Amino acid sequence: ACTRGRTAREAEGSLQILEPEGEILGVDPEAHAARREVGRCTVEHHPVLEDYHPIEVGRDRAELMGYQKDRGRVLLHQVHERVTEESLRLCIHSGYRLIENDVHREAISKVWGVEAASLPRKGKSAFERVFEIGSVFRAEPHYTTRHVNEYTGLDAEMGFIDSVEDVMHILERTMQAAFGHIGAKVPQALALYGVAIPKAVPIPRLRLSDAITILEKEYGKKTENEDIDSEGERIISEHIEKQTGSELVFLTHYPVHIRPFYSQPSPDNPAYTETFDLLFRGLEIASGGQRIHDYAILKANIEKRGLDPESFKDYLDIFKYGAPPHGGWGLGSERIIQKLFGLSSIKEAILYPRDVKRITP
Repeated sequence: ACTRGRTAREAEGSLQILEPEGEILGVDPEAHAARREVGRCTVEHHPVLEDYHPIEVGRDRAELMGYQKDRGRVLLHQVHERVTEESLRLCIHSGYRLIENDVHREAISKVWGVEAASLPRKGKSAFERVFEIGSVFRAEPHYTTRHVNEYTGLDAEMGFIDSVEDVMHILERTMQAAFGHIGAKVPQALALYGVAIPKAVPIPRLRLSDAITILEKEYGKKTENEDIDSEGERIISEHIEKQTGSELVFLTHYPVHIRPFYSQPSPDNPAYTETFDLLFRGLEIASGGQRIHDYAILKANIEKRGLDPESFKDYLDIFKYGAPPHGGWGLGSERIIQKLFGLSSIKEAILYPRDVKRITP
């Protein structure tokens, strides 16, 4: 609908615009009916529904990304802008594939998961701590309220670490500082939605195996493949908040078979990895861990998965002549905004969401 003003309301469609007074200038009934029929989480969804305030959400997201960038310069070293170009070049020649169809012409898909952020991997030996904020493309056929095929991510890598705890510590500091910044800079946006930023309390660490035990014994929920689904993540988050007061929790030590080949095996049990997911209000917002830095072990892991090391030559060359113990994470900004504001779909946190049926505009 084309409107003048910001509180005009289309009675039947309950469309709300956000000015004191307004006038509906035009609407295509068939298009609007089709949009409502498809639903809130599909290609035609546009976030101007009742009780949704995209200007405030956009302002808050801008504050989040701007602060992460500034904070990153303190905790890490920003990688040169060529990182995205280099990562794309590397992924094409190292086992990734470009999707050639009408939906995913611009998307990149992982084949068993070499990280695209390989320039930060190269930079870690020289700068020790590096990061990049940029677009991430994923050609995954998801129709959920938490997935899109393009999002803005903060990828970070740290060299010369003692353990995965070093990585979680820096991510914890980054999140707490970012939430504090949002609370100070855009309180009007939080007030508009009646939400609050998380309390600045230590983020608990919980082994995935212990989380699975809690789900089964206390909530009667069984899991498969030594992993937990989205419902399990929600239940565990609520459980941890009741126990500790924290709305965030690190789930750690995922099994080898559900983590990428570059994940560092746990020293006490090589069937598990030194990896983690960070959950916020029941939703995974970050994933990371310690990486394998030994060339021989890394090459052997590739072969164990039935892959050709030659396809990963550019990636392996980073480690061929020595690399420090290192780790890092990938963090999605839109999921943070979704959960912070209690939005029903991640697409409400993006001005132009790209999904399996939409890549333009």
